[in-house]
Amino acid sequence: MDYEIKYAKSGHLNIAYQIIGDCKETLIVTSGWVSNIEEGWNLPGLPEWLIALSSFCKLIIFDKRGIGLSDRVDEKDLPALSQRIFPRHSGKSLVKTRMPSEKTKLLPCFFNASDFK
Repeated sequence: MDYEIKYAKSGHLNIAYQIIGDCKETLIVTSGWVSNIEEGWNLPGLPEWLIALSSFCKLIIFDKRGIGLSDRVDEKDLPALSQRIFPRHSGKSLVKTRMPSEKTKLLPCFFNASDFK
């Protein structure tokens, strides 16, 4: 699949994301501790799963800061482990600035849900 990779600002860093589908409800899928939204399309089963999800929602996938296509973080500026696993403001900035919707849901994959407040 060839979905445009876009970037949202998170402080001074750029967070890579893609939007799949075009429905009123928005679903943000957070990955585990590692991701690459460009290479994810080459993993067996993942493209089919993402396409199936996007059949009933506008799907947002993204690479967390310092991971995948998002900007790297200088070692001296590394956040706490909990912030590296799921950067709270990154997900919120994608929702607030790029996808203004009252019907936004979060689908955490692995261990991210408790950090999205």
